[in-house]
Amino acid sequence: MRCLASVTLAVAACSFTPGGDPPGHASDGGNPGMGHDAPAMITPDACPDADHDGVCDAVDKCPGADDHVDSDGDGIPDGCDDWPCGLRPGKPDDPLIYGAYNHLQSVAGQTLDGNGRLDVATTGNNVVLGFGYGLSVDCNGFASQPPPTCRVQIEVGLGTSKIGCILDGFVTSGQGYAGTANGMFPAPSPGLYEVRVSTAVDSGGCSGDWTNGTPSSSQTIAYLCVH
Repeated sequence: MRCLASVTLAVAACSFTPGGDPPGHASDGGNPGMGHDAPAMITPDACPDADHDGVCDAVDKCPGADDHVDSDGDGIPDGCDDWPCGLRPGKPDDPLIYGAYNHLQSVAGQTLDGNGRLDVATTGNNVVLGFGYGLSVDCNGFASQPPPTCRVQIEVGLGTSKIGCILDGFVTSGQGYAGTANGMFPAPSPGLYEVRVSTAVDSGGCSGDWTNGTPSSSQTIAYLCVH
């Protein structure tokens, strides 16, 4: 009986209540208590992030800039986005073949600021436009006699808004012409613009609206992104 009693006391002396220190123990200077001492947390080293934007270098889209800043929502951070007008459009065909429509037969080698058919400009800065063209005109009663000649313009605009003329001169009716046209215009307010062309015969000048109505998107020769 005495042996059984001594075993029972030994067990009782080792009991504890979860969350507290056993009698005779303290967690703040004495022997550590068994109840609420938390195990040490081991935190793995963070991945390298040289530009401190919260994106690991291994998957950083734009090293050196904040991957979270994407003003035009195209999935490319601003710091690495060379087309800040949303999704980059496809380049218009080169050359554009119009057949006999509006007397302008073809436009080829079009370039804005020497950057081909896609260009980015800053509002207010001048944009240089150039392209090669093929032209054949039936003066249709506008001809002076002799010889049968008439005045022809190649009109240029941004979308539905005409800017002016990139070519203005006299041609002989029915004769084919090929040449290079060059001009310059100020970049408008920020946005994405289609550069379109059309022709006019004996319009008398380059002011005013499109002579033969607004050209369609099929007459787009370049895209201009203004920021």
